[in-house]
Amino acid sequence: MWNDPSGLFIIPALNAIRNVFRPAPAPAHTPNVPPVAAWRTGDNVTISAHVLITGSGGEANRQQVVSGIINNWQGDRGGLNVRVNIIDTNFTTTIRPTNQAVLSIEVREGAGRSALWRPPTWTALNPGHIVLYTHFWEGHSRQFEAKTPEEFMLTAAHEFGHALGVSDGFGFGYDDTRYGDIISLMSSVWDSQGATRLDVEMALQAIGTNTWQEWYGNPLVQIHGISR
Repeated sequence: MWNDPSGLFIIPALNAIRNVFRPAPAPAHTPNVPPVAAWRTGDNVTISAHVLITGSGGEANRQQVVSGIINNWQGDRGGLNVRVNIIDTNFTTTIRPTNQAVLSIEVREGAGRSALWRPPTWTALNPGHIVLYTHFWEGHSRQFEAKTPEEFMLTAAHEFGHALGVSDGFGFGYDDTRYGDIISLMSSVWDSQGATRLDVEMALQAIGTNTWQEWYGNPLVQIHGISR
């Protein structure tokens, strides 16, 4: 019988066998749970988001982003009782599932136009990422001026509305006086109380149908008394 007391030949042979039968590495998990969600039961609405807040300003700006979203979307919105859950993955003690996608929110100190950078086709799974500036942009009547905390929080809430699938309402109703002005968190006529019922319903429709919601020609807008 062949014997190798040193093990110099056996060890490489065993390693070769292990390599043959070693399971292949698990494939990288592709996130398939959307970072934003919204659902309705009766008059109760829940809006939920897993977010990753980065950039300038540290804890103060982070808190303003979260507070701005919650304060301006949560509560009684025209008879809808809205609850908002923001899970900040920077600070949560719960381990995030590997298939959970996150909404990236970047804060930039300085002047610029805050926006949702979205892909050509918006979906709840891939809504894009938010960039928030702390100062008004060049060309604004208050260019380069720092936003107040309230203005910054409203901006965060407005851009979050885009992440929920609702387009800008800027100019809607202005070019034709028959339709009047529309008060919306998504327009330039911001209600100091935050999102309206129409804003919430459009977000629900966007998430429910996985379709970006425009204002012009939208049946929901017509139901609320503004046709186009």
